[in-house]
Amino acid sequence: MSPPANSYTKAYYVAGDDIWFQKPGDNEWTRGTVSSKTTSTLMPVCTEDATGNDYNVRSEHIRAAS
Repeated sequence: MSPPANSYTKAYYVAGDDIWFQKPGDNEWTRGTVSSKTTSTLMPVCTEDATGNDYNVRSEHIRAAS
């Protein structure tokens, strides 16, 4: 599935960034934020807005929300 129209790619994502991301094994885009638990710019921890669940997501499956 294509990224949301109101999203864009960044070189890296930091804690607090509002994002769209694809959960591992899922093609749907989900709203969330980059967690302060993140220790890697290649695989940030993303917190889903709807559930509060955390996911380790490869950066190519993340887009910044505008």
